[in-house]
Amino acid sequence: MNAFASILALLVASQDPDAIERLDGPSRMDALLGNGQLTVGMTPDGEVAVLRWPSPSFYDHLHHVTAHQTHDVHPRDLPRMGAAITDGMFLGVVVDEGNGPVLLPFSDASFSVRTAGYASDISRVARWTAENETIRLTQEALVLADRDVLILRLEVVPRRELRGLSAFLFAHPAPSAHKWEGLPVADFLDDNPDAEEPNGFAILHDDGADALVALTPWPWTRQEARRRALPLALPSSSDTDAATRLLGVLDELSAVALAVGCDRPAELQVGASDEGAGHVLPRDALADLRDGTLDGNGVTLGDGTLALLAPLPTSGTSEVTFYVALANTPSRATAILSDAQRVPAPVLREDTERAAAAILDSVALPDTDEPSARTAALRALISLELMTDVRSGAVVASATTQPALGIDRPTDAALVDVALSRAGRLEAAFRHRRLWAEWQRRSHDGVGPPGSVAGGFYADGELGSAIGFPVDGLALGLWAHGQVVERALTTVELPNPTAPLRALDDAATAALDALLACHDEEAHLPCPADEWYRPTRSQTAWQAAAALVGARQSVWLMGALGDEERQQAAQAYADDIARGLTELLTRGDDEPVPLHALALALGSGGLLQESPTQRLQLLDEALGRARAVLQLQDPGQLMLPLVLWQLLVATRGDPGREEQARSLLDDFVATGPSVFGHVGLASVPVPPTSPGLAGRLEQRAGAPNSAAEAALYLALLERHGRRPPPSLPVPPLGGCGCPGSSDPLGDPSTTLGLALVGWLTRRVKSQRGARGRSFARRVGST
Repeated sequence: MNAFASILALLVASQDPDAIERLDGPSRMDALLGNGQLTVGMTPDGEVAVLRWPSPSFYDHLHHVTAHQTHDVHPRDLPRMGAAITDGMFLGVVVDEGNGPVLLPFSDASFSVRTAGYASDISRVARWTAENETIRLTQEALVLADRDVLILRLEVVPRRELRGLSAFLFAHPAPSAHKWEGLPVADFLDDNPDAEEPNGFAILHDDGADALVALTPWPWTRQEARRRALPLALPSSSDTDAATRLLGVLDELSAVALAVGCDRPAELQVGASDEGAGHVLPRDALADLRDGTLDGNGVTLGDGTLALLAPLPTSGTSEVTFYVALANTPSRATAILSDAQRVPAPVLREDTERAAAAILDSVALPDTDEPSARTAALRALISLELMTDVRSGAVVASATTQPALGIDRPTDAALVDVALSRAGRLEAAFRHRRLWAEWQRRSHDGVGPPGSVAGGFYADGELGSAIGFPVDGLALGLWAHGQVVERALTTVELPNPTAPLRALDDAATAALDALLACHDEEAHLPCPADEWYRPTRSQTAWQAAAALVGARQSVWLMGALGDEERQQAAQAYADDIARGLTELLTRGDDEPVPLHALALALGSGGLLQESPTQRLQLLDEALGRARAVLQLQDPGQLMLPLVLWQLLVATRGDPGREEQARSLLDDFVATGPSVFGHVGLASVPVPPTSPGLAGRLEQRAGAPNSAAEAALYLALLERHGRRPPPSLPVPPLGGCGCPGSSDPLGDPSTTLGLALVGWLTRRVKSQRGARGRSFARRVGST
């Protein structure tokens, strides 16, 4: 793990926008489904690549590993991005036109016509079609809102006369119940059967439930499970007897169990994943499918595959439904599976869509009837919901396994919470802010000072990142604290508008103390520290821009808390960082400042307001560089949605440049998002050799990415204005267009908010007097 962390630090220190993806392997995931516990990522061609449970943060229970960068070959240029043909989970058909059975996975290259997308702009159902001269397939996938069940439905329409036809589900499960502290990579590195604690343990046929069950024990019971299982799996009895006895023994030791079933009787095969050992071990399930029948083996220990094969009529339209249920034990998983199978699949689909439609009443949307803007905003908010752990409120950077981003990171979290606070999800934003307050350091641990945070956490609060002290995450966390507090005080969205100010008091002051202590007064920059995705101590324009935004927000926040000395210290810090940042942006180096740093500095940072000529020169530079990315004349850009949002903020009150920024956002909405409408951390031009996608941007490094989705939503509100949620009639807040406003959308405080701030300020001053009076002395000594 230490060697891996060193490689990680080396590679992601570059400005290459997809360096992380080339290290971890790219994600084939695009469609995102889930319920806050079971989280499913599917590829544009309909395969399941990610199957996380019981949280979007951990663990992934499928064997699916794409390639790492080798020499000059990018993993995306390899078939299936380097993943083996037996990786993941997918549906397909076996057809016989009279010359023997032919295996046609849904992703088969023979399907010349394809479509993919969600059923509607608010749908939680992903839909694909594929057809060739022989057959037409329609696949739908959904996750039930109230049960941890994935439903995969396949509609089959033969287009010529067939002698035989069957539908199949194939899967390479790798159930896991352990993660690595500090690095969220166990989900794919431990898919290797030679790993010290490999994912997966056994696959068994439960004859009573007519389901295949893949399971793994808890790490601390693994040796005991192996000791009990090996004698029972020996070929001394029938497969059915062995599987039944094994299920009974392993149920009490199980940590994760996947139960896979069908809506009708089906042939089955449980096999070893190594096809080369097929003469000794049960045949790999995909190899077994090729002859149109399955051997019926029901037991395998170790790394295995499974398949179900259901016969279909050779003419007319037919449908078949497969179910995947997850729980901590086989008995619970098969019970959940059986419960879902008792309800007709169309009813489950209707229930899922009906529950999803509630979003239309409960969220704020761009104030426009432009369909693409509305769809992009809705899809962004749905993505944030699906990446939120229902138990803790943690929001992962991405549900992807590769790159390994299934952690809650401070910079991403700040953008998410600002977006949620604007979306009518203020309670969720407040809950997330409180969670990050819990994760703050209470004392100096040799990595960061009290009040600072690490670079990421699993949803259960365990450290999930090798990045120790991201000063940008600290600063933007302060910004998000202030934005949530300000939003609460200036709306009627919370029953108690003062609750965030009271609850985040200590967290905000501790974070500000940590930020003020991180000050290189000679360079007029934050001290050398880590940042967002780079575990290397450095002093960058992005860190400085984030520190400027956080400090300026803290001036307002400390004023609301009645802490005049911290307020003055925050203002002095912001002024000094602005000086150093100006020098960074205007020194004329050959290496340009990263565009996302430049945009943030000019936008929410409000840099160079007192020097209009310099400001406009930098703003024109930023607009031109963003235009080059969208015109595919740039190798790629990190956080392009954030760039576009901040350019809109920076051009307020400048009609000509504001129109340029609006046009750039419109172009991105039209051509930037993925097939399923998602955005990632990096936007990269698609090579001209890519069929059907050339001339577009490709979303990489974890799509959907929570920070990018949040920034896109905020950009759409900035572009079109905000239409409040129908179920929450918030008083309209007009845009002030004030360059120095702490609010990135320009909404001024309402009379209610000002009155509450004044009342609370008077109340807390007496309680904080001693702490405030001693603050200047402590900062000076630091």
